[in-house]
Amino acid sequence: MKDTFQIGEIARKIGVQPESIRYYERIGLLPIAKRGTGGYRMFTREHLDRVELIKKMQALGFSLDQIRRMLELKFTHGHSCQHVRDGLRQKLEAIDRQIEDLRAFRNEVAQALKLCERSLEVHASEDYCPVLEMTSS
Repeated sequence: MKDTFQIGEIARKIGVQPESIRYYERIGLLPIAKRGTGGYRMFTREHLDRVELIKKMQALGFSLDQIRRMLELKFTHGHSCQHVRDGLRQKLEAIDRQIEDLRAFRNEVAQALKLCERSLEVHASEDYCPVLEMTSS
């Protein structure tokens, strides 16, 4: 198995833009890569693993700051499943709140649609809309 990778190789393997990898390095999510001949960054298997983990954590909805804390747990202080579990629990609670908010919003839109449909059944003219009357000052 290969020991070092150029930025484009990591980008292709994981499906990220090379600029994202540079950014992760700049903000400290990745260790600074050594430079090879020609001044190109030479990334290691650890870099590859970290970028892959960053993308997975982002897909779960974690911010880069939250990911930074998790990377610190994984790579410097040892694993702490409790911290990861707590983060996942908070994320799930936030998703549940968003779902409830979306359900309430959906109900509002459905009610507005019913008002429009009833109005169109009663009024031959399309000039009157109860929803617009309801929202105008």
